[in-house]
Amino acid sequence: MRTTRFEALLFGALTLFSTVGSAQAQKKPAPTPTAERDPLAWNDHVVELGLFAGLGIISSRHELYDPTVAIHQPIGNVAPELGLRAAYFPIPYVGLEFEGALAPTSTKRSSEGYMLLAARGQVVGQYPIGRFAPFAVMGMGTLIGNSADEALGSDADLAFHWGLGGKYFAHKNFTLRLDARHIVSGGVDPIDSPDDDPSANHFEVLFGVSFVLGREGEEDPDPDGDGVRGDQDKCPSEKGLPPDGCPAKDQDNDQVPDDRDACVDEPGEGPDGCPLEDSDGDGVPDQDDACPDAAANTPDGCPPRDRDKDGVTDASDECPDESGPAPSGCPDPDPDGDGIPTVRDRCPTEPGPEPSGCPTRDTDDDGVSDELDQCPAEPETKNGFEDEDGCPDELPEAVKKFTGKIKGITFKAGSAEIEKSSFDILNQAAKVLLEFTNLRMEVQGHTDTSGKLEVNLELSQQRADAVRAYLLAQGVGPTRVEAKGLGPNHPIADNNTAAGRAENRRIEFVLIP
Repeated sequence: MRTTRFEALLFGALTLFSTVGSAQAQKKPAPTPTAERDPLAWNDHVVELGLFAGLGIISSRHELYDPTVAIHQPIGNVAPELGLRAAYFPIPYVGLEFEGALAPTSTKRSSEGYMLLAARGQVVGQYPIGRFAPFAVMGMGTLIGNSADEALGSDADLAFHWGLGGKYFAHKNFTLRLDARHIVSGGVDPIDSPDDDPSANHFEVLFGVSFVLGREGEEDPDPDGDGVRGDQDKCPSEKGLPPDGCPAKDQDNDQVPDDRDACVDEPGEGPDGCPLEDSDGDGVPDQDDACPDAAANTPDGCPPRDRDKDGVTDASDECPDESGPAPSGCPDPDPDGDGIPTVRDRCPTEPGPEPSGCPTRDTDDDGVSDELDQCPAEPETKNGFEDEDGCPDELPEAVKKFTGKIKGITFKAGSAEIEKSSFDILNQAAKVLLEFTNLRMEVQGHTDTSGKLEVNLELSQQRADAVRAYLLAQGVGPTRVEAKGLGPNHPIADNNTAAGRAENRRIEFVLIP
């Protein structure tokens, strides 16, 4: 059995765990930070219990499937995660932690439900700095995939992980935490390079909260948070000002302290604590009022102008010299009530939709309004060719040749690889699509009933995708061609005979209206 880089990484991780554990056993605990750095003390023998949520980025090369019941397929690249964790820190710098998580997702090709579970243990190394602690984790565990047999079945793989993050202690018994992880597990061999290391790389970003047990706290030296600490604060329960930490006296409650208030017994808005003069009583002090003798609750204290006296001020009036209703201030802005102003309404006395404001008419009842219909008296032929002009038409012979079953497109047996003999007919099809630029087409792949249904469905989709890719490579726009695999569900001949099965293995081109 060959040794993969994944197995070597696991062996190195185990060696590192042993080295870290031995070093910590011999290392004396460092002194904890003092209360001057932070009122919450770091100490030994702390337990953290928490929950977390986040996102997992899952490698498409995962090996979490049962090859006896399913073929490999990717699962959703980004999956939501939810989990629980428990940790024990014998000293503030090193601890052991265990986690359990689940991530619901689905398979990419078959869209079947898939549940990814994780159970892991890890060493946590952290360095407390006040309330914040950056940390690193390294550990291993098991990834378990669970799904129906028709999806990927069930499987479990050993996984190694490491990561970086940070904690913030909002309280001595409560912490916020952010992790970024790299997970390595077994993976499938790359198809294009079978000798490469088949390990799979996954990533996580997790946000969590934890409840902390055993963490000692000290009395907060500044409980009112005013910056005056300890015995110097004569009003420890009221936020105040240096040097004594007590609020400044303000007898008239005008937010100007008595020592700076020229009108101690009278509240005022001025910087000296006195009322500001307002001759017209409009709430704008005379010093800021451009019209001190005319009351108006405006920034400059002047009434807004309205020359046509229609109730719409000149600043907002589109017709300041003509009386009209709000909001434009112009007369009769929409006499037919269709919501389109007269200046844009081609039928101002008849209600109609945007953009013209005229009633919609469709004389030939072909779904194309007379405004856009180049043949308003003749109904459009809905055949996928120039359906938007409203005129009857027939498919050009060149287009007809490439609708329905297309003879001459073949593939290697059991494969989606196109035979070289098919290139000429595909080049002709691409030429037609490039000539008739308004055509849109669906490439349909069909198989016979030989083999399993799910295998035939996947093969027919792969063959349809291969034909679409060939047409795109010839310059056809990607929005003009769609691909759909229908498997054996639409036979055109008897699947009980070799000739019938050969007829059923086909590619069809269907115009999209």
